[in-house]
Amino acid sequence: MKKYRYIEPDILSRIYKRKVTIGRVKSGKAGGLHLSSIKGSGSEYLEHRLYQPGDDMSRIDWRLSARREHFFVRENEEDANFTAYFVLDGSGSMDFASASEIHTKFSYCKRLISHLIFFFMSRKDSVMPIILSKRYPHTTWKRGKEQDAASCISLLRSWKSGGELSLPCQLRKAAFSLRKQGVVLVFSDFIDPFFQDSNISALLRDRGRRLVCIKVNDPVELIFPFRRFHKFIDPEDGAFSIFDSAKVRKRYAARMAAHLESVQHYCRKEGALLIPLSTDLPLELALDTIIEKCGRKA
Repeated sequence: MKKYRYIEPDILSRIYKRKVTIGRVKSGKAGGLHLSSIKGSGSEYLEHRLYQPGDDMSRIDWRLSARREHFFVRENEEDANFTAYFVLDGSGSMDFASASEIHTKFSYCKRLISHLIFFFMSRKDSVMPIILSKRYPHTTWKRGKEQDAASCISLLRSWKSGGELSLPCQLRKAAFSLRKQGVVLVFSDFIDPFFQDSNISALLRDRGRRLVCIKVNDPVELIFPFRRFHKFIDPEDGAFSIFDSAKVRKRYAARMAAHLESVQHYCRKEGALLIPLSTDLPLELALDTIIEKCGRKA
């Protein structure tokens, strides 16, 4: 079926059996596997806040809004399911593949996210795919029902990468969509050094959310196998240059090492988990790596 283009049923059936939980587990109501107390629409009043686009209109306090001349919504205490936010970099650099038999970084990430959506929904958790792109609205929200996964997959299929993108700017905007506790998985090659802005990580980790940076690269980007003159094209603006690969190899390796160190330093400083992956890694192994490193034995 076209809706499940990015799903491999055999892999999905195997990862369903993984005995891990991701996030803190709180005893209480039977719901998702990662219950936590957060602001929501439950019964116990917490506070008022300004209305934001996407809020449930039924939660508007009309009396207070009339007095203050702004829309306010009630926030109450709620036992809510764990939420997995999948943040996907849609910049042009993600549209690179060094060989026809290898997925582009963007396609590889979409396949990973598709399987992880089913993984979380099978545990009655909620998911929110988010794309960092100027082309699309940022988010879609789906509760923990497996029959809703098809619409999430359809959305992923429709997303395309390309063009220049300010990752820090897009991340800052997307962070305001993260209103619940859970885990934030950022899928990117991290070429844009967003981690230089400490305010972004604070927004992503607000309300105790866990930040996971999944760094995806094409194998050619890691080993630089070129030997002779080669034409290099910038995937974001289309500009190209021709270099003698032998002369630039050492400089490229030094810059790549410095870049990896800067990402690692950011993750250590912010308490984020870094998971480096290569697009030639079999999908199931990549999923195992993400699930095992993010989770713990159930």
